[in-house]
Amino acid sequence: RAVADRADLISDWAMHGDRLYLLSAKGASNRQLLSVPLADPDLAKARVEVAESPEIVLVGFAIARDGLYLRQMIEGRARIVRRPWRGGRDTTLALPFEGWIPGLASDDLADGVTFALQGWTRPSTIYAVRGTTVVPTGLATTSSADYSNIQVDQVVVTSPDGARVPLSILRRKDLVLDGSHPTYLYGYGAYGASQTPGFNPSRLAWLERGGIAAIAHVRGGGEKGRAWQDTGTREHKLSGIRDFIACGEYLIAQKYTTASRLVAMGASMGGILVGRAVMERPDLFAAASIGAGIVNPIRILLAENGANQKVELGDPTTEAGYRSIATIDPYLHVRPNTKYPALIFTVGLNDHRVAPWMTAKLAARIQRATSSKQPILVRVETSAGHGIGSTADQYAAERADVWSVFLAITGDPAFALKP
Repeated sequence: RAVADRADLISDWAMHGDRLYLLSAKGASNRQLLSVPLADPDLAKARVEVAESPEIVLVGFAIARDGLYLRQMIEGRARIVRRPWRGGRDTTLALPFEGWIPGLASDDLADGVTFALQGWTRPSTIYAVRGTTVVPTGLATTSSADYSNIQVDQVVVTSPDGARVPLSILRRKDLVLDGSHPTYLYGYGAYGASQTPGFNPSRLAWLERGGIAAIAHVRGGGEKGRAWQDTGTREHKLSGIRDFIACGEYLIAQKYTTASRLVAMGASMGGILVGRAVMERPDLFAAASIGAGIVNPIRILLAENGANQKVELGDPTTEAGYRSIATIDPYLHVRPNTKYPALIFTVGLNDHRVAPWMTAKLAARIQRATSSKQPILVRVETSAGHGIGSTADQYAAERADVWSVFLAITGDPAFALKP
């Protein structure tokens, strides 16, 4: 007997006792947990076990012998809630540190759950729940990257329309906030992809040198739920771009950095975010990097993978779609005789996901239009594609080149450009 079909938007299910539990997004964009009796599994008569929250995303759940475990997301960070089967209040479990949990492992014949937790400064570590206590299992990913002197500032930035945008800032604990630090601001803002805390050993090279890394959780991503995604998608995509600009302004206002030391980073669909932000506010950034970026979306249907982007961007063959995409197209907003910051574009010639010719067009147009003396560079990897299949050496070499440009432009004497 069929219990649900695609229209019911069921993403997970499990059984306990005489009931079937289902995670559903139908009529609940941040998801709700339903249950039906196994003897008569009629969704029209489902019981709501966990109602949708406007602020908290119900990402998943697990069933164990002692209770129901909920995996939630709040502004991109994970939370686990335990609900005992035999009554009692929900308990939010105290995690060892703030971070992200990709899933819960459980056995309905045993108590508790097991999960991996990683943070911006902590590699993935396996924990188990015993009652309402989280305990280490002794299993963990190891890394030689020592983040003990790095702290994370989790702040909220107010966008021009009042939206509250989460911003994660990584920096050395001993840094004085005097505006002297090179700072990169990264953003993506598309497809509901959440920029959840993740441990990146290579980032330490930037931080140890006194740099600051900031991740903007702009609209278009999923950090605050489906509504956060929808208000940064298609005709609303400018919202995410304004969020990104607001985050840059915040970093300057709070003396993390200055406009002469603030750089922007984005890739793929994030090319629209960073490219359009730079076109809108070239005075806000000293430099920017766009990797394999969609930077001429008005021509997206001429690209090999273009039709797949209609859900995110809209349809440029319609009047409404053309007008909305034109407002976010970086190429269309290049202005002559404008002092653009330094730019380094990176592409792989075997990229079948985002056409490299978009990068070539935008770079050539900015080279002709800029009135500054800052370099407009294109880094070409002949044996790479969109980056997903790149080797560790290719990834490291590209990151080194991009960061070298950033350090040169922001005044690090060890990276000064030769005349």
